[in-house]
Amino acid sequence: MKETLAKARVARMKILEKMLSVLPAPRKALSQYAPKVSVVKIPTEKIVKSLDRGKVIRMIMASTETTVDVDDDGSVVIAGTSTSP
Repeated sequence: MKETLAKARVARMKILEKMLSVLPAPRKALSQYAPKVSVVKIPTEKIVKSLDRGKVIRMIMASTETTVDVDDDGSVVIAGTSTSP
């Protein structure tokens, strides 16, 4: 088991070295095609009232070309590729 883990570590290090040779530092800006994600928390008791049974979500998604997911814990995840509507 230890030998297998040691071999796996060596392989990971080789992969990381190759990655660093291609991209030595993070890019200063994200690609325009990279998705942007925002997470907002709302009180769970206000989920239905705030979102009006999906009308608000559909309106936001249609006008901003985003996806909106609401979790039962109050997390609202908004994702899209453009920051402007």
